[in-house]
Amino acid sequence: MTPKVLVVGGGPGGSIAATFLAQGGADVTLLEREHFPRYHIGESVAPSCRAIIEFAGAAEKIDARGYPVKRGVLLRWGAESDWAVNWQDMFGEDIRSWQVDRDDFDEVLLRHAASQGVNVIEGATVKRINFAGERAVSADWTHDGVAHTIEFDHVVDASGRAGVLSARQFRNRRPHEVFRNVAIWGYYPDGELLPGTPPGGIDVISSPDGWYW
Repeated sequence: MTPKVLVVGGGPGGSIAATFLAQGGADVTLLEREHFPRYHIGESVAPSCRAIIEFAGAAEKIDARGYPVKRGVLLRWGAESDWAVNWQDMFGEDIRSWQVDRDDFDEVLLRHAASQGVNVIEGATVKRINFAGERAVSADWTHDGVAHTIEFDHVVDASGRAGVLSARQFRNRRPHEVFRNVAIWGYYPDGELLPGTPPGGIDVISSPDGWYW
């Protein structure tokens, strides 16, 4: 029997999970609350993420977007000397990733999931996951003001900070003490990288009250 899977959330985690499941033969429906593209702050992608995107078959589509190619990082940490990590010098020519615009990046991955057979529904808000005993069996969701219920064999909660299951339904999400941080972001014109930064890389710099990049 073909397993029926519901994926909640169409960010990179949900899109990639849905892609792999569909490629493996599952009948996958992905419900995403927003309509893509939707605004999201940019991201500096780790090379380990590129390996997963390549495995999903989406790397060529991401390459085609023309993002800056990231080849390493330079750290300026406390009293230490600047420490540059050039991935090409250390690991070879193929180790690279991207600096991405997340609104565009996320949409590419979501559309790729659809191209692999995932039934993608945008503007769909999951209200509740229903259980039979300890097993999740269906979800109540709305789309354009109309209520729906979808049954499934398995569910992947990739709703991120919204936490459909952990934050809203189970109410058992507990923040880790080490990661009780506040992030502030903005856009700055005419920025320059520190000397010695690998091509397309980022600078990670410590300060008395935290760090920034």
